[in-house]
Amino acid sequence: LSNTHRSYVSQQAHHLDIAVESNGKQPGSNGYAYGEMVQIWNAANATRSNVLLQWWSPEALFQEFLGTSAEFTRVSLPPPSQECVEHRVSAVDRCSDDPEIRIGDPRGACHEAPQVLAKVVSTALREISMHPHWDP
Repeated sequence: LSNTHRSYVSQQAHHLDIAVESNGKQPGSNGYAYGEMVQIWNAANATRSNVLLQWWSPEALFQEFLGTSAEFTRVSLPPPSQECVEHRVSAVDRCSDDPEIRIGDPRGACHEAPQVLAKVVSTALREISMHPHWDP
């Protein structure tokens, strides 16, 4: 539940009646930084405790727990329509100290819209893959 990841969790949880709370130190949201969320997931795994975190895939931690008893379980929210995206809480309002501002309009409570990932490939990749001992 972290504003550092452009989270809409406050809006989603409130308007979709998902009873969660967060006690992190992130201003406005009480969310957690990335490293803190990794620690929480690892602690929950070690103690076999339930935890609900907003996560994304592909990502290393998600991959690390595939096929284990701590494998991430996707929670499906309403699909992101154009209307929903247009009614999302703004970046400034997501960090507001006022909970009413943070939760925003119920029409903005839906799943995250897909984001295009960019691939960056180094020209050295070909040389490294063809000549494993090559040292640029």
